[in-house]
Amino acid sequence: MKLSQFIAESGLNPSLIRSTVRQCGGWDSFQESAQDVCNHGVSGGFCGFIYYSETVPFAKRNKKAILEMCKEQAEDYYGKGYSIGQFIAGFSCVDCDAEQVAVALYTGKGENVTEVYNALAWFALEEVSRRYCDIVETFN
Repeated sequence: MKLSQFIAESGLNPSLIRSTVRQCGGWDSFQESAQDVCNHGVSGGFCGFIYYSETVPFAKRNKKAILEMCKEQAEDYYGKGYSIGQFIAGFSCVDCDAEQVAVALYTGKGENVTEVYNALAWFALEEVSRRYCDIVETFN
């Protein structure tokens, strides 16, 4: 599968896909990692998503697209009115409440900023990888 085909089939933000693939080291590297990310989660360590010096800038650059994806999933899973902060606070890698998440996201202050932005980067990689694996599976 080519990157352009994945973008067309995915229904995800094309810019977020390209940025995630680039962060992984390119299309070949992303394809090699995607199934492992789906099976084990990103916390095991994947190229471009290991260090805060990688994940935080990635999340800041892609914040709008990642938060749109969070909002969609929060509404799909929990219904309208479920906040993005509540959704992110529910990630296993986040150890703070919805209010602390919101402060980190919208003011850039507080002791949880790095943790929240790292979680957003990991969420993006996991979701893009999951969508890729779902599409590849339907073609096989």
